[in-house]
Amino acid sequence: MPHDNKIIQPKELSIHLFVNGFSFCTHSKIDFVATPNGVEDFQQAFNDYLAYYPEGSFSSASAIFFQNPSCFIPLSLFDKSHAEQYVSLHHKPKDSETLAFDILQEEAQVNLYYHSEPIKKILTESKIEFQYLHYNSILYKQILNLSTSSPSTVSTFSSFSFRCGRCFFGE
Repeated sequence: MPHDNKIIQPKELSIHLFVNGFSFCTHSKIDFVATPNGVEDFQQAFNDYLAYYPEGSFSSASAIFFQNPSCFIPLSLFDKSHAEQYVSLHHKPKDSETLAFDILQEEAQVNLYYHSEPIKKILTESKIEFQYLHYNSILYKQILNLSTSSPSTVSTFSSFSFRCGRCFFGE
């Protein structure tokens, strides 16, 4: 892993959550920690990292979920009561997972995904206020920023899925 980060600003923390571990990312350091025993490994490693950094070290923090596929729905068509149906074609949730969604106001999209509830509980119980996002929300915004199209003219039903280090795009 790289040891210097040009994207994460000083006093910023970003935790990237994967199926097999997580990355603890600061401006000066990026560490990947495998979590073969799941939540127990995460809890211990997360506590160790927080103990290393003095309280108040971070002015902003984000938790970015990579664990499961996500599903984009145009904001104008999104109905929260049907959220589980939207994602059901792409993912069968485990008992420990809960449905979440990112509302991308400027892009007029909603990104739905499942994440680990026990891990989110650990993050929530820390003294750090996290912003929670799915990686595909960030990716979608970056793709739109790079395109020459106006974001208001782009509408898509897309699914991004990461498996075995490959990216599959589907519509």
